[in-house]
Amino acid sequence: MAKDWEESVSIIICTKNRVFLLKKCIDSILNNKINFSYEIIIVDDHSTDETPSFLKEISQDKKIKTFVNLKNGPAAARNLGIRNSRGKIVIFLDDDAKASYNLICEYKKFFDNNPQYHGCYGPTMQENLLVKGKKYRRNRQELNLKFFTVNLAVRRQVFKNIGLFDERFKFAALEDIDFGKRFEKKGYLIGYNKKCKVIHKKFIILKELLNRSFVQGVQLKIFVKKWLNYDKIICCKFIFSSIYQYIKNLLTAFILRVKLLKNELNYSLYQKNEFTFSLYFILYLFLQFIGFLFG
Repeated sequence: MAKDWEESVSIIICTKNRVFLLKKCIDSILNNKINFSYEIIIVDDHSTDETPSFLKEISQDKKIKTFVNLKNGPAAARNLGIRNSRGKIVIFLDDDAKASYNLICEYKKFFDNNPQYHGCYGPTMQENLLVKGKKYRRNRQELNLKFFTVNLAVRRQVFKNIGLFDERFKFAALEDIDFGKRFEKKGYLIGYNKKCKVIHKKFIILKELLNRSFVQGVQLKIFVKKWLNYDKIICCKFIFSSIYQYIKNLLTAFILRVKLLKNELNYSLYQKNEFTFSLYFILYLFLQFIGFLFG
């Protein structure tokens, strides 16, 4: 085991009301064969299920530290984890992610062999489970998204130079993109390691998804206001990219008849459900637009 804590890795997991997934996430990390010092930091964002009792139980392990986020939102929760971490490399995983058997070692190996990079990400196998009543539909898709905090590693010094996650983002939307824009604006490089793979399980309930769509619009408004003052070029590029994606999604729903909710749903539905889910999709986009205008 490495004696110098500066060579260690900190793994930060934020969780809320998903103890059944959190247990699998932690098990997948502990199943990694790690030959250097590391720590697992779990931040509970006001869970009301069995998460608090479970965290009290596992905190007996010296490798595991647990904290309760007194503020709201994943940005504040991650920041709490960062402030209490010791690792030279910080790895972010979500509680609904299952790490590959060599994820932790591969991230450290990447940074050891590539000093020019200050960030790294790997493939995320997104497993969507659409829940509708007692029925669900499963779909898997491999995502390769930079700064997707379900599977991301960053050198500790980055936070000292660009700051932590912006806590004005109270919900899980765009706080990671905002961090990524600041990361790239500073001139840092982010690499890709195909061996750093996770399986991301998404349990999607349409009613909850529609409720969240309004919030995403509100978060977008915060993002645009911030970056108009910070860097107008980056902000304009992001706005045009968002408008393009928005129009593309509408055309996809109306013309191609394949429903796509970016980063949420990605699958072709049965023919008999096409009209119903087209309405859901249009309503999803509409609520995002309302959230942006009036949130």
